[in-house]
Parts: sequence; C-alpha cells; structure tokens
Amino acid sequence: MRNANQFLDRNPFSYLNQQDLSVVPISGVQDLLTNPLIRQKIAKKRWEAFSGQGHFINSDNTVDDMLSPTYEHNMNMLAQSLDSLPLLERPSLLIRPLVSIDKVSFNQASVKVLTVGPRTEYEILMLLGYGFPLDNITGLDLFSYSPWIDAGDMHASPYEDNSFDVIILGWVFAYSSNMQKLADEILRVAKPGAVIAIGQDYYPPSYEFEPRFKDRVRFDRVQQLLDFFSGHVKKVFFQNEPDPSLAHLQGNLMVIFDIAKPEAASLATGKGTNLLACPDWSQGSGSLEVTVSSYLTAFDSADDVCLVLWLSEESGEILDAATEKVAALIRRAGFTVENTPDIMIVPGNPGALASVISQVHGFLPCGSETEGKILGQVNLASLPVFELESLSRARKQA
Repeated sequence: MRNANQFLDRNPFSYLNQQDLSVVPISGVQDLLTNPLIRQKIAKKRWEAFSGQGHFINSDNTVDDMLSPTYEHNMNMLAQSLDSLPLLERPSLLIRPLVSIDKVSFNQASVKVLTVGPRTEYEILMLLGYGFPLDNITGLDLFSYSPWIDAGDMHASPYEDNSFDVIILGWVFAYSSNMQKLADEILRVAKPGAVIAIGQDYYPPSYEFEPRFKDRVRFDRVQQLLDFFSGHVKKVFFQNEPDPSLAHLQGNLMVIFDIAKPEAASLATGKGTNLLACPDWSQGSGSLEVTVSSYLTAFDSADDVCLVLWLSEESGEILDAATEKVAALIRRAGFTVENTPDIMIVPGNPGALASVISQVHGFLPCGSETEGKILGQVNLASLPVFELESLSRARKQA
C-alpha cells in the first residue's frame, strides 16, 4: 500500500505564512480549521505545493507522471473542485450530524475514521476541524497526491478486517461498479458497532442523466441504501429524504446508522466446539439461568467447548446488562473468570445470525420464546441438536 508521503509534508500548516493566516483571528488550531475559508486556503496551498513537483499514486500502485493524460485530467478536476467552496463543503452535511451522536462524540479522540472518495484534502481538514485527530483519519480514493489519502479500490480496500469505528461514504455510492460488493467491503473493514454515514444525490424523476451516466442507479429513498446492508443495520441515528413538496428539485439522500456485526473471530472455532443457544433474557423467564447453569455443570473445567448465547435485538436487553446477568450466574455457580468454561454473547438481529450459524457446531434447545421466534425466521436445520444432559453423560463416559 502506498500513499504520497514523498510529495507533501503531513503537517497541514506547513505551506501557510503569516499573510495567509491574517484574514481571521486565531485562538487555536481547532478554531482555525472550523472556518471553511481557512480550510479551503490550506487545501489550495498544499495543492499548489504538490502540483509543481508531484506525481499521482493510482489504486494499482502505479505512478502517473506529469506527461500522462490521466495526470492532466486529475490535475484539472482537482483544481476545479478546490475552487468550489459549496462542493467542498458538501461532506459537512454528513459530518455535522455524525459528531452529534453520543457514541461518536464521547469517543472522538480515539475512534478510527475512514472516509471513502474524499478526492482532495479538504474533507480531511474538515474532519480535523470537527475534532478528529489526524492520526486517526484515513482517506481512500482511486488516486492520491496526499500523505493523508491512500490510493486503492473501495471494493477491495487495503485494510484489515474490523479496522474502523466510523466510515464515511460521501456521494460516492453511485460511482460503484458493484454496490453490494462495496457494502460488503465496508462491513468487512468496519468494527462491530461501527457507525456508517452515507450521502447520495437525489434526482427528481424528470432529471435526465448525461449519456455517460445513463446506467446510473437512481436513488429516491434512504431504504435503497440501507438494503445493501440488510441484516446488519442496528440503529438509524439520522436520515434525510426529500420532502414531498420538494421532490421535483435535486437534493440529497443521507443516512447515518450503526451496524450489528457478530464478533465471529472470537468464536472458539480453533479450540473445539461452539454450541448455540437462544434463551430469553427477560427477568424471570428461567431459560437463560437453566441454559447457563446446565452448561457450567456439564463442562465445569472444559476449555474446548464454547457456549454461544444469542442476544436478539428484539429482547430489548443491552449487551452490558446481558453480560452482567451471565457473570452473576457464573458467580452463583461458584466459578471465577480463570476457571469458567467459555461463554460468549453475540448480539444482533436474525439477519446477522446467519454469519454465526456458519461457525457453530450444534444447537442447544431451551424452549424459550426467543428461540421460537428465531426458528421461525432463520433456518437452523443444518445444525445438529444437542441436549446438555446427554452431552454431559457422553463427556463423562469418555
């Protein structure tokens, strides 16, 4: 993976002088970068520093030199976009509501952010202005002139699984050659519970695309975007669709949501056997207590059998509270963390359960109401059914 570190200094203020900064009073770096005109000035100064001596890095890690047609096209396109402040500011329509979400704002100093298709450095500067540390921001585009933007394909990005807490796709979705593949790639690099922000153009029915864009998908509802993440949408924090009275005008579709993504990597697939149970989590139901207690009795010292407890989002139970319930049952049975068999809680909706089923080896029926609902929505026929009592007997005989 390459970026353009050799072309520009990573410090966003390296190419500014006192005259550049004299247009506004400066009370700190944060105040400086909250001003769109200053962001534009910095982005243009850095662009000018690059344009006289740099080369573009492409997604295939090739370099466009100054004589190539692609280089000339990209130079012209970037220069034009840096002159249009309204175009540069469009990502703020997503970023402003994004930073108002508690799970983002409360963790702003530590969350890892990926912005897909920023084109110029302006969007990176905007994220800095809204309080995200530079070292936690990554840009990805088909080509790059910047040390802040990696060159790569958004359908096959160069990042590890579960890398980012926040992923921004600002008006790039329609440029995808395979939107479902793009969504799947976003889910791959997103951490469980990551927040996804998508912005997309809305075109009224009367709008006619240019011939080169005649096959472009026409989005008119937010649900069309969410459908690409079906089974993984946990909570929609913000969305914007055209008001019916304005549906004849060009506008924006925007949605910000977090994802339910089972932490499949922590399932004990390499240690032995994973057994799935779907108990009720409500107080007094009994199925959770019976399942956990029976499991602890059957496998009191086992380190090769993992009990996977499904926490359906329909239960209304949050993960922290569910974890404490299980911990209380473990303590009541006389176990400590060091000598407790593996128990894992996996949250999500029935659609997300499919990715868990592929990593478990058996189903433990507990007769719960939750179990009945799950069986009506998800096919568990591929899993052998086990009874904890019979498993315990077989284990002791072995």
